[in-house]
Order: sequence, then C-alpha cells, then structure tokens
Amino acid sequence: MPDTSDRLSAQSPSSLPAASIAEAPEAAEPLPITPSLAWNWQAFIPAGLAILLVFAAGVWGGWRVWQQRQRTLQCQQAIELIDRGYVRILEFQGTDPQAIETLANSLQVIAADLRGLNLANPRLADDQEKFIGLYQQLGDSYGKMADEVRKITSAKPDAAILKELKRSQSNIKRYGADAHDIARQLETLSSEFNRYCATGQ
Repeated sequence: MPDTSDRLSAQSPSSLPAASIAEAPEAAEPLPITPSLAWNWQAFIPAGLAILLVFAAGVWGGWRVWQQRQRTLQCQQAIELIDRGYVRILEFQGTDPQAIETLANSLQVIAADLRGLNLANPRLADDQEKFIGLYQQLGDSYGKMADEVRKITSAKPDAAILKELKRSQSNIKRYGADAHDIARQLETLSSEFNRYCATGQ
C-alpha cells in the first residue's frame, strides 16, 4: 500500500514555495463608484439654494402684488369720499344760512364716513386722519359762518345792534378765510394722496 503521508505533507501550504504563495488570488477589490452614480452633495447645495431663492422670490412677488391690490382698493374707498366732499364744496352756491349750514353738515358727514374706513396701509391711515381733521375744520368754519349770516339776516335795522352786526360780518370774513386756507390744504393733501395711490411713493 503506498504511503500517502509524504504526499499529503508535500501539499501543505507551509511546504509550498514562496512563489506559489505569492501567486494565489487575492480578495476582489470593490468596484469604484462612477461619477454618474455618485450623489454629488456639493452640487446639490447650490441647486437647493437656487430653488429656495426662486420660491422666496415667488412668495415675495405674490405678496407685493397682493399689497398693491390692497392699496389700490383702499385708495378707491378713500378717494370716493374725498371727491364727494370736494364736489360739495365746488357745487356750493348760496349765501343764505340754511345753504351754508347744509354744506357744513355734509362735510361733517364726510369726515365721519372717512373715519369709518378701515385703512390698514399706514401711509393711507395717516392721510385718512389728516383728511378727517380738515373736513371737520372746514365743516366747523362753514357752520360758524352760517350762524353769523343768520344773525345778520334776521336782525332788525336798529342802531343798537349795528356793532354786533359788524362783528358778525368780520367773523364771516375770518371763517371764510379759514375755509379757504383749509381748502388749499385739502387740495395739497389730495394731490399727495393721489400720487401715492398711483405710484406707491
């Protein structure tokens, strides 16, 4: 029977020559990830920021359009009342106390209607208060003028009240001058208001 112990020992790795061990196949290295399959996070950050900026610009643009529409709507509401008062003043003709008093009352009503507007825009709300004040002052001036005219027209020709009538005439001139000055302020304010409503500046 042949002796196989020598043959087995001859096949043991420790007895193989060094060259044979070196030629043994090594474990396979992992395949490199190609650039097309890699997740390039450095390129993703600028792209994400660009998308975010586009979204933010869209939101900002939409908000600006909404704000302009709100301003336009609030301007239209205010201008309707302001113009109504302006037309009342331009159309006024008469010297009798009842006509003057009617004008005074209508201006006070316009001031009250202006106060009823809910203007959220800070600039418009500030101008709103100015218009209210001017229309109230103008209504007061015409109201006082109506009282003085009534005194003159209802007075009987009497030397005793001549001094009082002269005072009433002087007051009428003063209230008329006040009304004229207030009307000029209204005109200036209306011009600024219309410019802001048209341009936002």
